[in-house]
Amino acid sequence: MNTKQIILVAAAAAVLVLGGFLMTMLLTNNGASDASVSTISVSGVCEISVPADVGYIQMGVETQDKDVKKAQQDNAEDMQKVIDAVKELGLADEDITTSNYSIYPYYDYNDGARSEEPDYYIVSNTVKLRVKDLDILGDVIDIAAEAGANRAYNIYFDAEDTDASKDEALANAVADALRKAGIIADAADVKVVGIKTISDQTYYSTGYYDYAVADTMDSAARYSTPVMSGEVSVTANVYVEVIIR
Repeated sequence: MNTKQIILVAAAAAVLVLGGFLMTMLLTNNGASDASVSTISVSGVCEISVPADVGYIQMGVETQDKDVKKAQQDNAEDMQKVIDAVKELGLADEDITTSNYSIYPYYDYNDGARSEEPDYYIVSNTVKLRVKDLDILGDVIDIAAEAGANRAYNIYFDAEDTDASKDEALANAVADALRKAGIIADAADVKVVGIKTISDQTYYSTGYYDYAVADTMDSAARYSTPVMSGEVSVTANVYVEVIIR
């Protein structure tokens, strides 16, 4: 290697070293700059009411017999009657889902001693019904009771299409956070000059339960069941850190 080549190699090496040094200084200065930035941290929230358009209710059949197979058979027959009845009102197969099935022995302890054999067996079968037409939800309860359902559990209302409402709530939540930041900045005699971080803290849960439905269907079998759906809420939450000067 001649002298000219050695000088070129040395010069290139020097450029690389200098470049690395400048990059290190730049990153260090940026870090210091970020650390010295003054900020205000705020949260924003928005809640939008949306009309409920779907209802869910769990209807059950409970049977009992000393012969467990007989209890199972009676239960299966009654539940099939319930399913057939609600289908006549327009519910499809995908609207009917088994949510619980159980068999357990019952022992009568009133005599003070537990016998080796159970007094009888209890078979319980519960289906979750999705009702898209809320106008017939009360009819679904009544028809199911007449067909043999003797258990009913909480009604749950929801809105199936909430994407647009979620977007609106999220945008309004950001606006709410920036509004709060502006109020705080004005009170502190500073100005908001930018946003450092912003994050979505939302956990969407739109539906709500109506706990008015009893777990026995005796009354529902005799009277028409009124059901009021109301509205569900879409809530968005954000966290914003703004830069002030």
